[in-house]
Amino acid sequence: MAIFQDIPVDGSGETIRAAQREIINRANANHLTADGWSLAELRTDDGDFEWLQKWAQVLDEETASRWLLPGHTAAFWGNPQTRRAGIGVLVMLLAAEQKRRGLVGETDWITTLSSLFNERTRMMMFKEGSFSPPLISSMREATMRLRLRVGEGWDSFAAQRESITLQVGLTEPDLAERFPQWLNAQNVPEHIVALLDPVNGSDSFLHLWQTCCDYLQGFVNENDLRETLETSVWILPQWVRTVVATLKPLRQEAAEPEPASKPSSTGPLVQIPSEPEDVFGAFMPYGGIKTIIRATCAILERADKLGFGGITWSLSDLNITDYDYAWLRIWVMRLEPDAVNLIAQTERNFKAGEADVSVRAALGTMLGLWISETVRRGENGNDEIWHFLEDECFQPAVSAEFFRQNQPSSFLRVLLSDAARELNLKDTLTVSG
Repeated sequence: MAIFQDIPVDGSGETIRAAQREIINRANANHLTADGWSLAELRTDDGDFEWLQKWAQVLDEETASRWLLPGHTAAFWGNPQTRRAGIGVLVMLLAAEQKRRGLVGETDWITTLSSLFNERTRMMMFKEGSFSPPLISSMREATMRLRLRVGEGWDSFAAQRESITLQVGLTEPDLAERFPQWLNAQNVPEHIVALLDPVNGSDSFLHLWQTCCDYLQGFVNENDLRETLETSVWILPQWVRTVVATLKPLRQEAAEPEPASKPSSTGPLVQIPSEPEDVFGAFMPYGGIKTIIRATCAILERADKLGFGGITWSLSDLNITDYDYAWLRIWVMRLEPDAVNLIAQTERNFKAGEADVSVRAALGTMLGLWISETVRRGENGNDEIWHFLEDECFQPAVSAEFFRQNQPSSFLRVLLSDAARELNLKDTLTVSG
């Protein structure tokens, strides 16, 4: 549904005020309240883009002056700066949507944007092929007050372009050639790297990216790819067919896993390297069931390499890296309530090498590793471990499933017990007494 559909298009300040209010309402409705989000996550549509273009054409010089210039920005919502944020975010959104749809080039995008405004308004908002200082200040104000993603700021042409591109991620010209290269880690631009950052990036962009990578590697079928593309805020509806047609010829068939060697239960353990490889370095810490399954398979693969087959072993014996622990820290924060509820209601098993593992045991393994490493590293400080985990780590809905009055719930105990039984672990429940 369009954001601006009920707002008359005219050049008045009331139009800007109403549009700003609708942007904030949509951001709140989409839970975009944390620091660092992009305008694409508002789910603007073609109707919104058409509205923005018409608004630019009718914006008059007097209104632009009142909303841009510091001396004219009377108090609005109790703060004199919020007017500047209002006009700034509309110009940012218009510029971002133009780039997204491939209507501008790499160097002429500001010229194309400025051409939408009438001459007198254009002279106030643009200067010498760039944004004018008042407009730059308004966009800076918008990113600060709405807590939008921003690159290196607004002080140079390159920084301005990066900050605008961060709002949409992909553009239509990227799809045919650059997007497949980027998926193969070739010449990935800075704005994509920022969106893929496991801590400060976008969960929804990470999900889109990983699904496309999985499709190329043969782990995801075309129906699943299409479902992700059709629901992603980063993909316009008219792009779905193009993305599928571009990636399909590059798709590989999933390789059959090599049979796991069965080490002798009485033989010596393999010496742990002084600098072990990351267990979770090959994928992103999403909060769904697929990530739990992948991570558990990676744990068991590491256990096999270390010669733990046929013996009772401890999760701490994996000797995970600092990166792995940071990965787990992000994963527990992103663990989805829907995934936890589904695991509680299903008896589903999956194949991990030669073993059949239940999703409950998989989740228990992940949680057990997180808990044991938190204790081993002393991350809870002086806090009792269960109190620390309940209050500091999980989403509230997830925490409510795992804890009761700062103690593990019966469900969490079942998960840890299933992990210990199915994976032949000896200390999954140690921290719970």
